[in-house]
Amino acid sequence: MYAGELDMIAIAYQADLTRVASFLMAAEGTNQTYDHIGVPDSFHPVSHHANDLERIGKLVKIQTWHMERFGEFLGKLAAVRDGEGTLLDNSMFLYGSNMSNSDRHNGHPLPTILVGGGAGKLA
Repeated sequence: MYAGELDMIAIAYQADLTRVASFLMAAEGTNQTYDHIGVPDSFHPVSHHANDLERIGKLVKIQTWHMERFGEFLGKLAAVRDGEGTLLDNSMFLYGSNMSNSDRHNGHPLPTILVGGGAGKLA
């Protein structure tokens, strides 16, 4: 799940077919379950955890799995030479969430990360 889509984005960057991509990783509004990582629930009901430790544990497992997929994607870009550096050196990727505390629909502080070198524009 997601590996194929992220691979296609990496290939499109490598082939210089695009330098812009948008990808929605979490299926928050669907009934998609995460059985493949031991979470038989869908994302949205788990995100409304009501401070229940079991639900929070499931949410952490889902979000960790998402971050691991993103990390693998970045690793692939870091392994591809591009000019003086790598595709990751010459790109910028924003990864974020739509909520800070999903149980309360709180958007502050919004967790985001900006990675890549931006062709020397980012340190």
